[in-house]
Amino acid sequence: MAGALASQVFAFGLFVASIFAAVILPVATAFYVCEAFGFEAGIDKKWKEAPQFYWLYTAIIAIGAGIILIPNAPLVKISLLSQEINGILLPVVLICMMLIINKKEVMGAYVNKRLGNIIGWVAIVLLVSLSGILVVTSFL
Repeated sequence: MAGALASQVFAFGLFVASIFAAVILPVATAFYVCEAFGFEAGIDKKWKEAPQFYWLYTAIIAIGAGIILIPNAPLVKISLLSQEINGILLPVVLICMMLIINKKEVMGAYVNKRLGNIIGWVAIVLLVSLSGILVVTSFL
């Protein structure tokens, strides 16, 4: 469909995806960490209103840039390691979500129903199993 420009279109798509990830992921991480600890968070706030948010956001970007700028850094291995860590942490996040979504005092009328619980817990068991396999194969 793109013809002779296919490689350029694909490269542009990768570029846009990387810029998107470089901006969105640090903001989301800083936001969730600040929310978890009760700090003000949001890009709609000024630096003085949410200093923890902006310091964390800045630190995440600086650490990411610092890792990329290390001479001869094994960037592919670093990328794969980060994905393995994400895979290991995903079940933890999902278990916390399932516990929260089943609390009536938190969710009110939107508490999880039986079918949702069955599907959710089966998915979590599957992901925990896959994470276990990932850990074992990483060491072999």
